[in-house]
Amino acid sequence: MRVAVVGAGAIGLLYAIRTQEAGHEVTLYVKRGQQMDLIHNKGIQLDDRSKVYDIHMKNSMDLDDSFDLIIVATKQTHVKEVIEIVKKNDISTPLLFLQNGMGHIDCLDEMANSTAVGIVEHGARKLSDRTVAHTGVGVTRIAGITMKQEDLITYKEELDSSHFPYKVENDWFEVMSDKLIINAVINPLTSVFKVANGEVVSNPNLYRIAKRLCEEACNVLGKVDVEYHLSRVKKVALQTRENHSSMLEDIKNGRNTEIEGISGYLLKKASYELPYTTFVYEGVKAMQQMNRRGCE
Repeated sequence: MRVAVVGAGAIGLLYAIRTQEAGHEVTLYVKRGQQMDLIHNKGIQLDDRSKVYDIHMKNSMDLDDSFDLIIVATKQTHVKEVIEIVKKNDISTPLLFLQNGMGHIDCLDEMANSTAVGIVEHGARKLSDRTVAHTGVGVTRIAGITMKQEDLITYKEELDSSHFPYKVENDWFEVMSDKLIINAVINPLTSVFKVANGEVVSNPNLYRIAKRLCEEACNVLGKVDVEYHLSRVKKVALQTRENHSSMLEDIKNGRNTEIEGISGYLLKKASYELPYTTFVYEGVKAMQQMNRRGCE
């Protein structure tokens, strides 16, 4: 297949490498000229290993309709930009979106393209503009928004490999909302308190806040088994105990976070007050504002 990967962050670099390894012709679409020049001159690498992947590259604005699949691997904050480019360039290629949160879902329903979403359970950390660490092997769970199930199965079979598996899910809301609950607890909580993921469980004070965040998210999303979802939060926090969440990494590096598509999504959907979610939402927003002013 001819596959476009839009976005050259940790997820974009990882999926470009693994998709090329699976035998597909990959084009990586990059926004920043400096990153484009670096990758053009030196290629991309996985985990600082000696092998260099020579990936075909183009500017994100030049995305075209010559692919079998477009994987959108940008942050949640850049999804609308990609959708505008797709519409402006009259692109009809099927789209697979790999974002945290659910803030972009309403936009996908309105697109003429066949669309699907993916939940990324791999660990990935960007080491430089051309290097990514694959910190944990998981699975990519894909589900259709408007994409037909038989097309999802075809893409799964094409992209799937033993070390980078894909799984087709029947209900996009179930898989995305389950992941959203985890993100709505761990990401903002670790960001506001500037701690590794394991602190969410090991620190009793943070754990009490985590429970309230989990309860609020479950209530908004119509999940009745709060204890089940809290156990999933604990499991992920413990499995990644030494890691910093992607949201905390964004704050540390002065980037905008995906808070709007995670906690912001819950606040927009709720018809009542969410005090704990509001607290972490405002906390992360405040930290972003301080970063813009050059403060610690």
